[in-house]
Amino acid sequence: MEGDDFYLQNSVSDITAAQLKIVLLSCGKYYSEHEDPRGQNMWIIKPFAEHKETALSHEETLQLIELSLDKGLESTLNSMRNSKFWIRMKNK
Repeated sequence: MEGDDFYLQNSVSDITAAQLKIVLLSCGKYYSEHEDPRGQNMWIIKPFAEHKETALSHEETLQLIELSLDKGLESTLNSMRNSKFWIRMKNK
């Protein structure tokens, strides 16, 4: 009986490893191994820092520049979680 458990455990671990490899390959289609997927969206995390590359339109970039110049908003961001800040900004 113990021998059967050993083969069953190896079998399950082999199946799990194979499935994880498939998931890894599937994710590779959507996320480059060499590029941080957050790269063009870091402005969400740090809206008051300078960002050279974003996925924003020209109009959105201008809005971000205007927002980043507001020291009162920067102070607000520093006093709360990032998600609450953006929810507050959406409601304005």
